[in-house]
Amino acid sequence: MATTPKPSILKNSGAKIGGPSAGTEAASSTPAEMSGSKSGGLLRWLLIGGGALLLLAGFAAGGLWWKRHHSHGKTSAAPAKAAVVKEIKPAAPPTTVEMSMDPFVVNLADAGGHSYARIGLTLVLLAPAEAKKSDKKSEVADAGPDLKAEARDAIITLLSEQQAADLLAAGGKEHLKQLMRQALVARDPRLQVTDIYFTEFLVQS
Repeated sequence: MATTPKPSILKNSGAKIGGPSAGTEAASSTPAEMSGSKSGGLLRWLLIGGGALLLLAGFAAGGLWWKRHHSHGKTSAAPAKAAVVKEIKPAAPPTTVEMSMDPFVVNLADAGGHSYARIGLTLVLLAPAEAKKSDKKSEVADAGPDLKAEARDAIITLLSEQQAADLLAAGGKEHLKQLMRQALVARDPRLQVTDIYFTEFLVQS
């Protein structure tokens, strides 16, 4: 009796037993690729963080240098400014001398010719540049009789033009002082009057 040959299973089983299939290869390669991707991303973030830290350190160092340099400039400039202030000396007050005048008795310009004024005064003058500064309030001794005579003549001329009501009015004395200053310096430039003291002031109308 003839027997039917059985199919051999070695061929199929050999195909299964052989090297890994395509699906197995794909599955085995996926974890490696994922591990490499994670390592690369971590390295990139570490580099970025390190660069940021270096940049911040540079800014901090620059700011510290600028602050030290700026404060040093202010500190060094302060003494120089103080030195300049010390070199500036206040201007000395002007030297003045006094010229005492004998009382004036002058008829005033009122109608009728009955009004008169008796006025005594002392002139405070700017001293000449060559005058001694030891006694600023001393009486003028070296001004010469001519200068004093010119001052008296200018004052007498001015008083004879005034009226009693004007001299006795409020502010009449101050107005008279202004007129005297103008008249004296116009008569002689050396008569630079800084102040006038009335020692006697009598007006009869």
